Amino acid sequence: MTLEDKRSLMAPLARVENPCHERRHLWHGFSTRASDPRLSLVAWITAALSLVLLAGADSRETDALFREDFKGKLADGWAWVREDKTSWKLGDGFLQVRPLAGNLWEGENGAKNLLLRDPPAGAKSFVAEVTLSHTPLAFGEQSGLLWYADDDNYVKLTKEFYDDKTWVVLAAERGGKAEYAEAECRAEWVTLRLTVTADGVKGAFMAVGGTDWKPVGDGVMKFPRPEKPRIGLTAHHGPEGVQRWATFTHFRIAPTR
Repeated sequence: MTLEDKRSLMAPLARVENPCHERRHLWHGFSTRASDPRLSLVAWITAALSLVLLAGADSRETDALFREDFKGKLADGWAWVREDKTSWKLGDGFLQVRPLAGNLWEGENGAKNLLLRDPPAGAKSFVAEVTLSHTPLAFGEQSGLLWYADDDNYVKLTKEFYDDKTWVVLAAERGGKAEYAEAECRAEWVTLRLTVTADGVKGAFMAVGGTDWKPVGDGVMKFPRPEKPRIGLTAHHGPEGVQRWATFTHFRIAPTR
C-alpha cells in the first residue's frame, strides 16, 4: 500500500497535520479528553486503521512481546486500578474509556480506571505503543500510555488539552515530584510510542496515516526503573457528567532496537 493509498483511506477519519511545536516545563498539573462516537462507527474506523497500521508496520509488529487487540475480552494479566465498570467498554477491536474526574499529578491521586499489566518477563527495555482517538475540550483531560509503580512514581505519555491547545505530554513523577515535556498535536488519531529503559524513558507520536515520528522532549527523561512497575493505559481528569470516550486500539509491547 502506497503512502497515497494510506492517506486516502484515512481522509474521512482524521485531520493529519504536522504537530511540530514543542516546549519543556517543570511542575504542571494536566490531563485529556475523548470523543464519544457510536460503536458501529468506531468498529468501521478500527477496521480501516488495521489496514493502515498493517501497511506501515515495521519489524516490531512480528517481534511483539505482547499484543492486545481488544477482541471480545481483555487478555489475561490485565488489572484495573480504581475501576469504575460503568465507564469502560470493549468493542470489536477497540477499548473505550470515559475519562472521569480525578487526576494523577503530585498531590492529586484519584484517577480511576488505570488499566495495567506486568511488563514481559525479562524485558530490561521495551517499546509500548497504542493508537488512540480523542479531541480534548476540557482543561487537563487526558488519555494514553502509563508506566506505573504507584501514584507518586510513574511515567505517562498522554494526549491532553490545556492552554487552548491539544498536546502530547511526556511526564515523569518521582517521589511525588513531577516533570514534563510537551509537543503540540493537531491530529485526531495518533499512535503513541513510549520507550522504556533501565534509566529513563522517551516519548514520541505519529498521526495515523503519517510517516514521521515526532519526539516529545529533548531526549531521554530520567526515570530509574522502580520495583514492580506495570505498563498500560489511562484516561482520566474528565469533567463531571460529560459523556466523552477515549478510544484505544492496537496496543503492543516490543523489543527496543
